[in-house]
Amino acid sequence: MAKNQITAVQLKPYLIECGYRPSLIDPGTALLGGRHAAWTAFAHVPLDMRSACISAIDGLTDSQNDAAACKDLGAPITFVCFQDRFEWWKQSSGEPIWLETIPAQRASQFFQKYKEVFAPDAIYRAKTWGRVDTHHQLTFVDLGLMPLVEEEAGKRIEQLLARNVSELKKHLDWSDITQQQGKWLLQSVFWLLAAKVLRDKNVPKFKNADLADVPAIFDLVADHYGTKERLVPQGPKERSGLVAIASDIQQFADLGMLTTEALAYVYEQALIGKETRAKLGTHSTPTFLIDYILGNLAPWIKEIPLSEHFVHRTISSKKAFREVISL
Repeated sequence: MAKNQITAVQLKPYLIECGYRPSLIDPGTALLGGRHAAWTAFAHVPLDMRSACISAIDGLTDSQNDAAACKDLGAPITFVCFQDRFEWWKQSSGEPIWLETIPAQRASQFFQKYKEVFAPDAIYRAKTWGRVDTHHQLTFVDLGLMPLVEEEAGKRIEQLLARNVSELKKHLDWSDITQQQGKWLLQSVFWLLAAKVLRDKNVPKFKNADLADVPAIFDLVADHYGTKERLVPQGPKERSGLVAIASDIQQFADLGMLTTEALAYVYEQALIGKETRAKLGTHSTPTFLIDYILGNLAPWIKEIPLSEHFVHRTISSKKAFREVISL
């Protein structure tokens, strides 16, 4: 390709110069609506909305729509490429905001100019610590973006869960269900959802898993989470019902970018009723509040010798999700 032309893939070497390890640049990241970003660069593992820093996509429609297609990745920066130029867009809690258009032949100078602020640590700290420490704030990082995309992802999962529990119940002709039946319904759908998440995150043994093979999937999930309990369809009607919802879950949007915070939304909204919340005081802690507390404690923590570092924590949203699906 001529020197004055560039594609999104050709921007990757510049990201490596900014400090991104090749293993943290994910090619062809799936987007909602069926499109794929050319790549997404992450600060660290796990590769999810919280660690996403920069994405790039080749322009197909108008540039704002192309940039908006990448919003749900949670990366504050999106580059949209049009061969002779690429555009720098800021993702926000509203519409993407255009910042600059760079001619293809000036790509090297552009990334050299912004090398320090485009670095993975700089963007990640701006996303997580920017609320409490102005030194970490960057003008192109919208602090409202990450909480928004995590909540929206949680809502989509909640709707998927509710829809499939309802469909499975209808398939089995269950009206007034017993406590045992209710547990089985929720557990079965959650195990299929867990398999979908693990497959989309490329967890070994799940990469090529077929959710329609329900008995095998249930065995994989049980082994992965180390539970002795096994879910086994008791008859042809249960099996056919599970295969039907497995197909719906399998065709759902890619969940590889899902964070534990998004799962916490599902746990909080779909699984915890008002009575349980009032009785046990069960509430999830918003991510922004965690960042705020840790950000203010950081100076004191740094003064403590590493040999004296101890972490006492309450149940995490990830552990809560794991316990629910292995009831």
